[in-house]
Amino acid sequence: MAASLFADNYLSGPECVSFDYDHNRYLVSCWQNGRIVAIDTSGVQSPFKGGLGTAMGNVIYNNTIYVSSFTTVWGFDLETALPVFNVPISGARQLDGMAVDSSGNLYVGDFAINDPTPAQLFKINLSTENISLFASTASGLAPNPQDMLYDHANGRLIVVGYSENGPIQAVSISDSIVTNIVDSGTGNYDGIAVDNEGYYYVTNFQNGCVYRYDSDFSDPPIEFSSGHNGPANICYNKRDSILAIPWANSDTVIFIKDLYKFDSDDDGISDISDNCLNIPNPDQLDDDFDGWGNLCDNCPYNYNPGQEDADLDGIGDVCEYTCGDANADEMVNVSDAVMIINYVFVGGEAPDPIEAGDADCSGSVNVSDAVLIINFVFIGGNNPCDTSGDGQPDC
Repeated sequence: MAASLFADNYLSGPECVSFDYDHNRYLVSCWQNGRIVAIDTSGVQSPFKGGLGTAMGNVIYNNTIYVSSFTTVWGFDLETALPVFNVPISGARQLDGMAVDSSGNLYVGDFAINDPTPAQLFKINLSTENISLFASTASGLAPNPQDMLYDHANGRLIVVGYSENGPIQAVSISDSIVTNIVDSGTGNYDGIAVDNEGYYYVTNFQNGCVYRYDSDFSDPPIEFSSGHNGPANICYNKRDSILAIPWANSDTVIFIKDLYKFDSDDDGISDISDNCLNIPNPDQLDDDFDGWGNLCDNCPYNYNPGQEDADLDGIGDVCEYTCGDANADEMVNVSDAVMIINYVFVGGEAPDPIEAGDADCSGSVNVSDAVLIINFVFIGGNNPCDTSGDGQPDC
């Protein structure tokens, strides 16, 4: 997670963010100071437009960024920041999230918390500036629509709103029929975004979490990210696989690299699935099935999902052993030789761990290990695992 905590911070109540692919920047609308702020990919902020009073939702279409402000939708040229669109909507209270379909129609939600006036979703033809009420409480629209996406493949808008346990809804582009995609979700939604594989991300403004849904909303959501301070109207930068999250309560924007897409060690396994995040291991071998690949597991043959290592020597606690201490009593003595002999000749209990019994570093436990231990105990022979006698372990 990387935060936009910059020296020059023009953000005040950041409500919505979009990625401007042509100009390699994020554009953030701020409800408190009425600014649109540009943030480049290195995190540097600059003012793009001000003086709107409040700036809520935004969406980029062709060479224009459209912004909702109170009861008006503005449009500003991405090159010059000059206004090119100004359409007030009679009957609106507080316009917010927007989407544009493939025919050049803009849709904008209208909400007012604790206002008994019905929820509304307006449609604006960007060419003719014709305005119509597209959906409302009367047609089944849930309270306080906050954000929406255009789902081209299914000819619909996907709409989220701010209400307790509220649904995620679809509104058909062809006939404006409203249906529930998710009947009762986490609710208190403020934003929705989609990645280039069709997974959906929604923010819960109340609990500070971002949830991730599969492409058809068939499975329960997973918690993608948490700990946000007023996560608002998000966007997914599909080029760089980055989710941008405005923190409306902290005057910042958080950028999260999507671990489902990134592959830090370039082994062909995405970070979210890679059992050795920073060590290439395309075969993903995990002999002890503890979730850690053999190449990065501090006990590759002993189940230890927590990777505990109290002495920080790189060997996990569960496989830490003294060479020759076959019975794990923390001493090397004749009892260890007896245990090895019983294991080898009569099928007795194996050394624990098995490596502790390999006193001669041969790679297997056999009678030679018992002989080495007996020589060490009774006649001062080489230490177990120090087959060369130089005082350094050989295995």
